[in-house]
Amino acid sequence: MFFMDFATVRRLKARKFAYTLAGSIPAFNGAQAGALELSEAIQQGFHFWSELLSISFTTINSAGADDGVCTLTCQFKDGANQIGMSNTFIDLSTLSAPGRQRAVGLAGDPSNQLAAFIPWPHLYISTGSVIADVRNASNSANLFDATWNGYLIPESSIAQFDAWVNSMAPASPQ
Repeated sequence: MFFMDFATVRRLKARKFAYTLAGSIPAFNGAQAGALELSEAIQQGFHFWSELLSISFTTINSAGADDGVCTLTCQFKDGANQIGMSNTFIDLSTLSAPGRQRAVGLAGDPSNQLAAFIPWPHLYISTGSVIADVRNASNSANLFDATWNGYLIPESSIAQFDAWVNSMAPASPQ
């Protein structure tokens, strides 16, 4: 399993931490053509071990009503090398079901679903950042919010972290 136990947290001198990226993704017919890249640098002197990701978003359609249909896609990136963590943009409703948040005050609001946590085991190194490149296919702006929950690992403890990861790896066939 990729969740750190308390003994490992203490041995690594890790700190529970969360990174949040949030914003209003502009309308497709606007000046930014429905695109917004959100980024947060990893805290200096630490690596970030992500365990869980929570995503929520609105579903405002081109007519300005909340119809429950997701128009947002996203490609998450590891900022240390700017390489996408998927080969293409992924529909947020596919990645984070249910994930959708209620758009208050709009006619036709179909539901009030809650955000769900999804496993997101990944080590973001100290020279990198957490990046969400979000696209909106609607002609109305939509809100996006993603939070990575995990631990800050001091740079001096990375060898111990690697040993912990290797201890969880399945044995190689002989």
